[in-house]
Amino acid sequence: MEILTRHTIEKSTIVDFVIQKNKTHQIDRTLILIDRQGVLSYLPPHCSARQIEGNCQRFNNASSLIEFASAIKRDLKSGLVSGDIIRPIIEAKYFLPDSVSAQHMWALMTSEFSLLHELEQESKLDITPISEIHSAGDFSRPPTKPVLVQNFYSGDQYNVIGQAGAVGPNAIATSNTFTQALQQAACGLDLPLLASELSMLRSSMRKQAIEVEHDQSIASIGIAESAAKECDGAKVLENLRTAGNWALDVATEIGTNVAAKAIKKAISL
Repeated sequence: MEILTRHTIEKSTIVDFVIQKNKTHQIDRTLILIDRQGVLSYLPPHCSARQIEGNCQRFNNASSLIEFASAIKRDLKSGLVSGDIIRPIIEAKYFLPDSVSAQHMWALMTSEFSLLHELEQESKLDITPISEIHSAGDFSRPPTKPVLVQNFYSGDQYNVIGQAGAVGPNAIATSNTFTQALQQAACGLDLPLLASELSMLRSSMRKQAIEVEHDQSIASIGIAESAAKECDGAKVLENLRTAGNWALDVATEIGTNVAAKAIKKAISL
C-alpha cells in the first residue's frame, strides 16, 4: 500500500480503506489497486498463466483510465472541454459497455478525481468552454489555443479518441500508445509462453542476420520479449509489427508457432 500511495502508512485503517474501495472491480485472487496516486498490480504466488494475463490486461486498462480521468479533470478546470460533452463519459452512460470490471474501475476513477464535482463547479461558474467559442465562429476574439472537440490542440497535440491516453506538456502519458486495436488484439496472447519463444527467435535471428534491417528487426524482437515479460501486450504487438516479415519467416522456420502467430497478427494491424 505504501508503494501505491507513495507515503509511509502507520495505520491499518488506511490499508483497509484502500482495499475496500477497490473490491468492486476485482475478479480473482490477483489484485489491481487504484488510488489517486496511481495503479498497482499484485500477483500472489502460484498464479495461472490465464490469471497473469488477465491481471496484466486489467492493469493496462486501469493505467489508461487513470490518465484519461486526469486529462478530463485538467480540461474541465481550464475550460478546454464542455461539461455537456464529457458528462455522459463521467457518468458512464455510454462508456465501457463491454467490461463490468472496467466500469467499476471508472466509477472509482471519477470518485478519486472528483470529476462530478468539477462538472458542478463548471455549472455554477457558467463557464463557456473554449471549444464552444471556437465552434460558434467568434473570430473577433480568437482563442489563443485552437481547440477541436475530438482532437485537442494546446501547443503540442494530444488526442482523446477511443480508449484514450493523454499526451501534452501537462499530461501524465508522454509517448504511450493506447490504440484500442492493439489492446484488444493483445488480450488473446499467452505472454509468458510468447516471451520464451521470442527469446529463442532472437537467438536464431542473430545467427542468420546479414543486413542492417535484420539488426533492426532483432532489436524490435528484443523489446517485444521484454514487454511480454512485463505483461504489456500492446507494447509486444507494437514492436512485433516493426520486426516485420523476416522475423515472421524465421519464427515459422524454427517452429516457434506462438511467436509466428503473434507477429502475423501484429503485421496485420
